[in-house]
Amino acid sequence: MRAILAALLCLCACQSAAGEAIPLRYGQAYSALRSIFALPLLVAEREGYFVREGLDFSMLPVPGGGEKLIAALHDGTADISHVATPFLIQAALAGSDAVAIAAEFNNPIYSLVAKPENRTYADLKGKLIGVAAETGSITIAIRKLLALNGLGREDFRTRFVDGTPERLSCLTAGDCDAVPLGQPQDFVAMRRGFRLLGLSTEAVPEYLYTVTAAPALVGRRQQRCRRALCSRAIFRLQIHSRPRQARPTDQDYRRYDRICRGERQAYPRALL
Repeated sequence: MRAILAALLCLCACQSAAGEAIPLRYGQAYSALRSIFALPLLVAEREGYFVREGLDFSMLPVPGGGEKLIAALHDGTADISHVATPFLIQAALAGSDAVAIAAEFNNPIYSLVAKPENRTYADLKGKLIGVAAETGSITIAIRKLLALNGLGREDFRTRFVDGTPERLSCLTAGDCDAVPLGQPQDFVAMRRGFRLLGLSTEAVPEYLYTVTAAPALVGRRQQRCRRALCSRAIFRLQIHSRPRQARPTDQDYRRYDRICRGERQAYPRALL
């Protein structure tokens, strides 16, 4: 209900688009393109919400981790970006003027998925777990989940594997014994016979995982951000009232494949 009210207020408050569209370059990690994090963008672009708010929206894949997404804001590559909260905090402590302009996900679910022979947490003792950035919220949550189930830091080995698609590849190739996966890759893994051991929400029930970040808001930047947030609010209204239309389609994914092509091979269709 709060999301619907917020959307209605935004619809009333946002000015109708007029004249030339304002460019809006949205920085996002490659690993997020095939995940639930892309859902609001896929639907808002497909349904014309950005156009309705006078925005010339474009998705900008940014290679590297959260630090690169912050850097893209400062070097003018991106106008706003999707970034995990810890990276924004670290950047602010280092002197960045980037700010969070919206919360995106405050209850992310990461599944700890393991090879079929690992039936319990105890079976992971001495084995290799592929993890995200050590100081990031995914790894913090997964380490806490493991600790709650009797596995301390010295009980298993880790390897840094950046991005859910890459961690799925590490698991399916047999290089990792277990990995944390987001959606939809966790479902893909389980359909292939891999075993779900637990969820990050069992250890960390709710926290602000990702935000939309932008440089210091002045002038035209402020106008861009306000209209972008209105587009996202309209999406929230739609997902409550028309959930079927809020699903990404094959056409949506093909569009993002074209964005990736030439810079990086598009993710395999098996990940859809």
